[in-house]
Amino acid sequence: MLKLSGVNSFYGQLHVLWDVSLEVAAGKITGLIGPNGAGKSTLLKTILGTVAQRSGEIEFNGKRIESLPTREVVQAGITYVPEGRRVFPEMTVRENLELGAMTRNARSQKQKNLHEALELFPILKERQHQLAGTLSGGEQQLLAIARGLMGAPQLMMIDEPSLGLSPAAMSTVFKTITEINGRGMTILIVEQNVPRLLAISSHVYILENGRVVNQGTSAELSRDGYVMKSYLGM
Repeated sequence: MLKLSGVNSFYGQLHVLWDVSLEVAAGKITGLIGPNGAGKSTLLKTILGTVAQRSGEIEFNGKRIESLPTREVVQAGITYVPEGRRVFPEMTVRENLELGAMTRNARSQKQKNLHEALELFPILKERQHQLAGTLSGGEQQLLAIARGLMGAPQLMMIDEPSLGLSPAAMSTVFKTITEINGRGMTILIVEQNVPRLLAISSHVYILENGRVVNQGTSAELSRDGYVMKSYLGM
């Protein structure tokens, strides 16, 4: 569904992604791991079009998107769930969800998508008239994911969903991501909790210093000596 070939990205004059190539298969969860500052979030933002790319190709469903403005990338079917959740705390849960239906396609089916989102996330249905800022961290993360679904995407990019969550909330979030994928959603996910990521992903890429240094199935990387030592503490 998504293919990057030789992508180089910059913050001003700072070269942050170096010849990055990867593929995201339709209907699968593809993971992206690496140390802090490796360029993982930058990669997602480059796909979205909010970070400048100077060379390379990005294809989505066979069409080049690297030169499109962000609004057209989103319109094409890619949604981004940012690190840190970033819900609107002074708006209700329902209002936050409705803000996710910004594309033409999503606006035309907003009520249908809202109904489905509330059925998929019972805690949000229960608290739909509550201010988002009063939710727990785990509930806010579920809201951020549900808001992404309101855009009727084909691909969800999720950035660090477990950040700052309790173990129980983390389990709920990962269970939800797996369930969404089970309903057919393609997912590209950045996550620091490597064991959790390997448990749900079919294919994983390792990014270090802005470069892809390794890739493979979750099973292959789970047995890789470097991954075991550097990311699994074994």
